[in-house]
Amino acid sequence: MKVFKKIKYFVVLLLILLLQFTFMVPQTNAATTAVNLLTTDNFAVLAHTSITDVPTSSISGDVGLSAGASITGLTCSEVTGTIYDGDSGYIGACRVTNAAKLTQAETDLGTASTDASGRTPTTTYVTTNNQLGGKTLTTGVYAFGHGDTNNLTGTLTLDGEGDSNAVFIFQASSDLVTASNSVVSLTNSAQACNVFWVVSSQATLGSSSTFIGTIMAGTSVVLNTSANLNGRALARTAAVTLDSNTITKPTCTTPTPTPTSTTSSSSSSSSSTSTPVCVDSVPTNTPNLFQIDRAGSKATLYFSPVSGNLSYYFIAYGLSPGSEQYGVSFPAGLSTGVASYTINDLDPNTAYYFKVRGGNGCAPGGWSNNKESNSKNPALPNTGFGH
Repeated sequence: MKVFKKIKYFVVLLLILLLQFTFMVPQTNAATTAVNLLTTDNFAVLAHTSITDVPTSSISGDVGLSAGASITGLTCSEVTGTIYDGDSGYIGACRVTNAAKLTQAETDLGTASTDASGRTPTTTYVTTNNQLGGKTLTTGVYAFGHGDTNNLTGTLTLDGEGDSNAVFIFQASSDLVTASNSVVSLTNSAQACNVFWVVSSQATLGSSSTFIGTIMAGTSVVLNTSANLNGRALARTAAVTLDSNTITKPTCTTPTPTPTSTTSSSSSSSSSTSTPVCVDSVPTNTPNLFQIDRAGSKATLYFSPVSGNLSYYFIAYGLSPGSEQYGVSFPAGLSTGVASYTINDLDPNTAYYFKVRGGNGCAPGGWSNNKESNSKNPALPNTGFGH
C-alpha cells in the first residue's frame, strides 16, 4: 500500500512538473510570419466593383477588376504592369482579359484577409482617436477601432530593429482613416513588403499622405489627392478610388551583409570579430531646393534629384529655420533634371521654411538648403512628384 501511495505521489509530481514546463515554453508570435498573399501578390490595385482615377496617377504593379465592373479615368500610360479585367470591358493596349485569374486573386485576398484578421494582437489600442500617430512600433500585431477623426495624424514609425524580415500587422475593426500629410515611415531594415493592414470596412488615405503596407479592405479603398502608397490597395467587395496618386507594389529584398573585421591585439593575444553592415551607400549628393511656389494652402517644391542608391525623399518644414516640426516622406521616382512635390493644407497666411533630403534603407543623405516660402508667390498648377 505504501509503495502504491509513493507511486501515486510521484505521478502527481511528474504531472505538475510537466505543466510548469509547458507554460514556460515561449510562444511563437504569429506576427513573425508574413501574410501570404498568394496570387494577389502581383497586384498593386485590385477592386471588385470599379476603379476610378483622376489623372495623373502612377501605378507600379498590376491592376485588376472583376467582370462587369468599370474602369474610369485610368490609362495604360499610368500603369507599369498589366490591367486585368474579367470581360473585355476596358479598352487599352495594356489590358488582358482573364476572368479566372481575377476570381482566384479575389479568393486569395479573402484567404489573406482572414489570416491577418485572425492573428492574436500583441497590442490593442482602446483610445478613440489617433491611435497610431507619434508612435514607434516594433514587429507585432496591432488592433484598433474607429477613430473619432482619424486613426493616424503625424508620423507612425515602424522599427525593424535590424531585421529585414520584421512583420507588422494592423487590424482595424472598423474603418481606417489617415490625416492629410500623415506619414508611415520605416527604419532599421523594416520593409514595406512586410507591413499589412486588414480593414473591416473602408480605408481612406488623406491628401498628400505617405502610407506604407498592403491594404486589404473589406469594402473600398480611397486615396485622396496626392496620397502616396508604397504597398497595395486591395478592395474585397467594392471600389478603389484614385486622385493623382503614386502606388508602388513593394518587393522584399534580402540584404547581403558585408562583413568588416576589427582586430585588437596585445602582447599576449589577438582576436577578430565580424560585424555585418548595410550594403547601401549613403546618397552621393544633397538636393538643391531652388524654387517653392505657393498657391493658397499648397506649396510646390522644386529641387535637384539626388544621385546614388535612393528609395525616398523626406521634406521637413516649420515656422522658422532649424525648427521644423512637420515632415512628409514619399517614394523616390525617376526624375530627369528636376524633382517636385506638393504639400497641402498649409496655413495660407503663414510663411514656412522647407528643406529636403534623400535616403535609402540604410541611411539618409544630407539636407538641402533651407528655403522660405510665403503665400504671395505666383500659383503654379499642382504638378505632384516625379518631374
